[in-house]
Amino acid sequence: MSMTKCGAPPTDTIWDVFDRAAGRFPDKNALVYADPDAPRSWTYRELRAAAHSAAAGFAACGVTPGDIVAVIADRQLETVAAYLATVLLGAAYLPIDPRFPKDRISYMLRDAEPRVVLVDRSLDLEFAGTVRRLSPECFAGSSGTAPLAASNPEIPAYVMYTSGSTGMPKGVVVPHRGVVRLLCGANYYDFNSKRVWLQITSLTFDVSILDLWGGLLHGGQCILFPQHGVPDLELLRQTVHQYGITTTWLTTSLFNGIIGTDASVLKGIETIIVGGEALSVPHIRMAQAALPGTVFLNGYGPTENSTLSTCYTIPNPVPDHWVSIPIGSALSGSTTYVLNEFRNLVEPGQVGELFVGGYGVALGYLQKPELTAERFLPDPFIGQPG
Repeated sequence: MSMTKCGAPPTDTIWDVFDRAAGRFPDKNALVYADPDAPRSWTYRELRAAAHSAAAGFAACGVTPGDIVAVIADRQLETVAAYLATVLLGAAYLPIDPRFPKDRISYMLRDAEPRVVLVDRSLDLEFAGTVRRLSPECFAGSSGTAPLAASNPEIPAYVMYTSGSTGMPKGVVVPHRGVVRLLCGANYYDFNSKRVWLQITSLTFDVSILDLWGGLLHGGQCILFPQHGVPDLELLRQTVHQYGITTTWLTTSLFNGIIGTDASVLKGIETIIVGGEALSVPHIRMAQAALPGTVFLNGYGPTENSTLSTCYTIPNPVPDHWVSIPIGSALSGSTTYVLNEFRNLVEPGQVGELFVGGYGVALGYLQKPELTAERFLPDPFIGQPG
């Protein structure tokens, strides 16, 4: 086999790319909270200013490069500004759902040891450190300036905890290069300033990275869906129509539920990425019949490889004899290998285990060096150190 190469590594951080987009589109609406009764929005200029204001406040609380800032909040304008403020300082944000059981939140805070915890409501936290209220007031009127961290794509951008379905939840530490490799120069989707992304997945689910930053790093728009859990389909229909949604990610279970109930809710969306578990061929066929103008992608990958490892554009129509949907090929900046029990490449058509690599690979599990050493392996095929 010839040596596989990933191309040049990413050189930017999330903040670098966002800041350039904000410079190009300062007066364009960047972020919208789509509450039908009380919609709110920020332009790129306002979002950047809010991030700087929050970063100055975080720095005053002692946040420095390499720290973790836990954000226990629903999707709202301030939540996104807090994420940006954190990465501006060279720290990593940790999203936590305020609806999580108290024991789970307590475990994550003990494990992550954040420098600051932000909350959008009163919570009984078992945390002895700094807790700040996440409210519009902490983003308005601050005259302080935040120390912009040196641009380093290798430092952590966020920590995302796995579900803990096999033991205790593990914090996956993802560097900036993983996000930039996912969203910039991508070979599976044309990210650009005309895209309007619907952010509907949980912020504690790693695919939120795609629908949150997919618009904001390119001068597009991010529309924050105002409900949590199973969405009201009429509100979803209204949101898709009112804001001209072009792109969204849906978990397989949510996608199947919507398609099985009323696929017309999604009419007008140009691209829908589906994943999180194996796709249902019957539901994809139903969706293609009901939404002939929509392109469907199958997105696959573990949290440990920055959201997506592979992607596949599903042919329309799905061939009659198919009983499953392929997961496609590696994203740009990524590698995929099917290996046997001796970790040698198998021949085409043989059964093996999928190993994923490249610039999306996380830095490891937070506070778990033994598990990191077990799961994160040197790539023997790449011909590039590191």
